[in-house]
Amino acid sequence: MKITDGISFAIPSDDVKKFLAKADQYKQEKLTLNKSRPPYIGIMSLTLTPNIAAQLRSRPEIINLDIDHGLFVAEVKRGSPACQAGIKKYDVIMKMDNFDLNDYEDLIRAIKDKQMVKCTVRREGKDMEIYVKPRYPTD
Repeated sequence: MKITDGISFAIPSDDVKKFLAKADQYKQEKLTLNKSRPPYIGIMSLTLTPNIAAQLRSRPEIINLDIDHGLFVAEVKRGSPACQAGIKKYDVIMKMDNFDLNDYEDLIRAIKDKQMVKCTVRREGKDMEIYVKPRYPTD
């Protein structure tokens, strides 16, 4: 078998342009799809009402639940924006950027198109501010 130096092949430039245009279009469509889904911070929550708060107070693991409004954090997904910011299970998120949270839809409205949100959180009877960077789903 003889090996010859200098043998190569060429791809027509029109084919390369078409390929790059399709790749760019695919990328833009994927970004648009992701932006059409709501951003998330990575929590499972309950809308806190007086009735739900009364039921939660009877559980021994829930300490100093002294309010009956906001979003009660039932779970925090590991590695999520909420986890990275320091939000914990059993916290109550009362406000985001000084707007009261009454339900999950309020949370979605509060984080939409935001790079960072200030959360007013009640933990074991004490209020604190936690800053969270919302993310859009990537898959």
